Amino acid sequence: MPKNQWRIYLLAFIGGVLGELTLMILGVLVGGMIGRWQGGAGFLDLALGILGALIGIALGAGLGVYLTWRRMGFRVSLWRAWVGSVLSVGGLIVLIEPLRLNQVGGVMWVLFLGLAPILAILLGRRGVF
Repeated sequence: MPKNQWRIYLLAFIGGVLGELTLMILGVLVGGMIGRWQGGAGFLDLALGILGALIGIALGAGLGVYLTWRRMGFRVSLWRAWVGSVLSVGGLIVLIEPLRLNQVGGVMWVLFLGLAPILAILLGRRGVF
């Protein structure tokens, strides 16, 4: 194993976080605009903004990890990275109520933002190490 293995994984994690933050912000903006265009007198813009954030996290983490590793010259699979990030977001959505994460919003969002790139790295790597 190379001696800079942890540096490579850290760079992939940072790339995943930057990708998911970018697409999360874009998803919140687009979801909010669609909610307002649909006559969002109630909470439609809020609900669609949160949905856009979750979709942005799921897609952005996989895309960020993929682009970071491709930039470093490794062979990685985009769809496997996306499967990892979508599984992490879906798994957290299922576990929000049993773990009572909806009562502590900060912890919930840290888990959403942290687990998606980790699973994208673990499932997306193909021939890295």
